[in-house]
Amino acid sequence: MADLYAILKVEPNSPAREIKRAARERRIQTHPDRLERQYGLTDEEKGRIREEAKQVGWAADILTNPPEKKKYDLEFLVRVHVSYLLDAGDRILSEYHGPTA
Repeated sequence: MADLYAILKVEPNSPAREIKRAARERRIQTHPDRLERQYGLTDEEKGRIREEAKQVGWAADILTNPPEKKKYDLEFLVRVHVSYLLDAGDRILSEYHGPTA
């Protein structure tokens, strides 16, 4: 799962008002029609920009909706802790049995 805060370029503890402002700015920055008019994009660039715009829209929709943001934050926290525990387990096992991979 993508880091939605990184997509919007905000910190996880940012207030709702700042997240909404960042979402608006990122939507403007990644709007495919505006960028095409301004820069005359190739088909490959258009595809990349459209994908980035979708990611920004997805991040904005979740992080500006309080119940969805709470759910995302909890899932993100669980993933971080599980990843940390798995890494710690690998380190402990490698101390006793040598590298596992």
